[in-house]
Amino acid sequence: MDPERPGPRPGALSDLEAKLLAAKVGGRLFQRPAEPVQLGRYRLLGRLGQGGMSVVFRAQDPQLRREVAVKLLHSPRGQPDPEQLARLRREAQALGRLSHPNVVQVFEIGEADGQSFVVMELVRGATLREWLQARPRTLAEVVAMVSQAGRGLAAAHAAGIIHRDLKPENVLVGEDGRARVVDFGLARANPGAADTSTGSLDAPLTKSGTVLGTPAFMAPEQLRDPGRADARSDQFSFCVMAYEALLGERPFEDLAAVAAGRLRPPPPGTPVPAQLREALLRGLRTDPAERWPTMDALLAALTAADGEATAGPRRRRWLIGAGALALAVTAVLGGEPGRPTARRGRPRRRRPRSSSGWPGCWRPGRSRRPTSCWRT
Repeated sequence: MDPERPGPRPGALSDLEAKLLAAKVGGRLFQRPAEPVQLGRYRLLGRLGQGGMSVVFRAQDPQLRREVAVKLLHSPRGQPDPEQLARLRREAQALGRLSHPNVVQVFEIGEADGQSFVVMELVRGATLREWLQARPRTLAEVVAMVSQAGRGLAAAHAAGIIHRDLKPENVLVGEDGRARVVDFGLARANPGAADTSTGSLDAPLTKSGTVLGTPAFMAPEQLRDPGRADARSDQFSFCVMAYEALLGERPFEDLAAVAAGRLRPPPPGTPVPAQLREALLRGLRTDPAERWPTMDALLAALTAADGEATAGPRRRRWLIGAGALALAVTAVLGGEPGRPTARRGRPRRRRPRSSSGWPGCWRPGRSRRPTSCWRT
């Protein structure tokens, strides 16, 4: 469950879950296969997770013989909330416009037994937050994973869609190592996009002054007025998420610090290079015009900074290895570092350092030096 959102409300979904539980208990008591719980043509197998507005079930599609994720709304008194229903349909429309490996795929939007639902790709794995907490991750691993989520977000922006609720809980990391951006329930058309043919995505669903999303990850302009959110607001949310993933804490102490642009100092002894942190800090600026022009530009900066961070240790290791090899070769040949080795076979002759050191052997005008004057 998302810790940033309130818990579920009672309603028709409780009936579905009660049916699932009854079928499972009955199957164990009577030692027979549990009776399937149907929602349209889909056979519900169990709950995957839930948030403040919806719950997601694992289900079987008997026609296509595959498992899927089915997302339904919490419906108090069995009646779906019109605004939430509109958001569910908006999410399906947004995902239907996207086809990208880092965005969860939607298959269908349907209605059965008075319930509207969205059928999506089933991602076996964990949220980005769970993936980070599972075991220590290297800097390169974290940069690569958040960059995958960033590419999914960039694809949404290219399709004229802004997410408006990006956070670690809305990024799933599959067992295949691929990140997918999910939960486009608050998505809307990007006001700055060239292509505005987004249908009902343009229709406002939020009343003025209403804050929807997760405040800890929201840009200052989105906190003030959700209607002002655009692709640069998503970029701010991405940078908060990436900063927390890399440095282990969020860049701002509280919402007042977000509004004032007052950043925390980096944790002592952080292994994150300054160039990488600076790339994220630009995306966290209070003025949207001072952020990166696009998500693609930000991702390019992260890739370059990470390349510099990983190239430095490799270069040092190469120099150390080359020096060790040179010393080993010198030792094998029997010489000393910095001095030429003697030729094998006959002794090396030394020249006299000066004529004054060899009286009787060196005189001006002699055409040849006597061999007896050479030491061996």
